[in-house]
Amino acid sequence: MNSESTFEIPFVDFGGEGELIHFAHANGFPPKTYSSPIENLTADYRVIAIDLRPLWPNSDYQTFKNWETAADDLIRFLDQQKLSGIIGVGHSFGGILTLIASVKRPELFKKIVLIEPVVLPSWVYLITRFLPKSLLKNVNPIVKKTLARTKTWTDKEKAFEQFRSKKIFSKIADKELWDYVNAAVVPTENGEFELRFRREWEAQIYMTFSSQWKNIDSVSVPYLTLKGETSDTIAPEVWKKWQGRKRHGELVEFPEYGHLLPLENPAKTAEIIRQFLQKS
Repeated sequence: MNSESTFEIPFVDFGGEGELIHFAHANGFPPKTYSSPIENLTADYRVIAIDLRPLWPNSDYQTFKNWETAADDLIRFLDQQKLSGIIGVGHSFGGILTLIASVKRPELFKKIVLIEPVVLPSWVYLITRFLPKSLLKNVNPIVKKTLARTKTWTDKEKAFEQFRSKKIFSKIADKELWDYVNAAVVPTENGEFELRFRREWEAQIYMTFSSQWKNIDSVSVPYLTLKGETSDTIAPEVWKKWQGRKRHGELVEFPEYGHLLPLENPAKTAEIIRQFLQKS
């Protein structure tokens, strides 16, 4: 891979007219996964989305040490494109890197929207801070599950059938699930299909998270945080704690939806985002 100082970070341009939105995708979910919620925004906004580091050619997951690296990649991309004062939107991991970037370089963002950002109870950070990565890999259930994921299929239909059977995708319509399959599953040289976002990369991201309360307290740009009512990512005690320290933010909970709410209800997600952005 080219040296990081000269590497032009790839991105997807979804088109649209109006102010610029950058959409940061979640761990394991490439940008075009979000075609439905983004299409609901492009009547009023132009939307772009970088490919995060795991999607770069020859990227090495072992060099990824913390989520600030991804935030720095977003900052570098905006500098490369000579962009500032934009709207930052991110889902899950993408929400956190957007938050970090806005704290490091607030002039780059006019407003930010954090959809189901990964903010965990403080005791989780305390425990994982002192666990060696080798042990964390063995005791963290989401890491173990990720590393055991199927990574190849004979065709995309088989991948779709497998994903359709998973609980996490149960509230997602076929159109949005196919968007995910078409974004995440790519052909190989031997005629099979594999995950574009390698499971080793996905696990590495899960193992390198850190507490974001300092950034939540430091963010100076107006922000909106969206939470799914049945989310297993933002616990009720975390939500309550956040509500007590939202100096510049609005917090909105979606009844009946979970961590994948922008795919479960793309139209409503876009509507709430648009309402927030149109406020003076």
